[in-house]
Amino acid sequence: MKTIRNLITLAVMLCAAQVAPAAVPPAINYQGRLTNAAGVPQPGSRAMDIKIYDTATSGNLLYSETVGSVTVDANGVYGFQFGAGGANGSGSLATALAGAIEQWLELDVDGVAQNPRQKILAVPFALMAGRLPDGAVSSSMIADGAIGVSKISGLGTAATTAATDTPPPPREPWRTPRCNRTPPARSA
Repeated sequence: MKTIRNLITLAVMLCAAQVAPAAVPPAINYQGRLTNAAGVPQPGSRAMDIKIYDTATSGNLLYSETVGSVTVDANGVYGFQFGAGGANGSGSLATALAGAIEQWLELDVDGVAQNPRQKILAVPFALMAGRLPDGAVSSSMIADGAIGVSKISGLGTAATTAATDTPPPPREPWRTPRCNRTPPARSA
């Protein structure tokens, strides 16, 4: 009996671990195809760097990262991840994405900037989902009963002990009071 209880406990713990929210991953996948001006693939190992600017040409450098050596296949296709850490004091990728209205990505291959820069659109902005600024969510955006008082930080112990996280139970139709009804007569 104890073995069955332990197995059930283990199963519940594993299920809970699977549904626990995960942190927003700090990296972005990047893929491309490297060709020369005539469109011929350029396979081999290439040194690649990423830079993010606030304009399509020139502009301010918001983020930079040395990706390192990347293998380009026979068709010129390559892929890597970036965002793990900026170089030259450029800070985090999330900060760079939050700090400017527009961001433009420049890829350097073997020290040569590839043109034109590519505008960063919606997908990398998913990094911001893990860092909502204060005041970004108002009460009108939260469903009734979705958040209990004890889940809100900064309220202090008086507020959390005075309230409960358990919403009231739904009203049961068979327990609705019946007014002006006479109980049925009993037969003798």
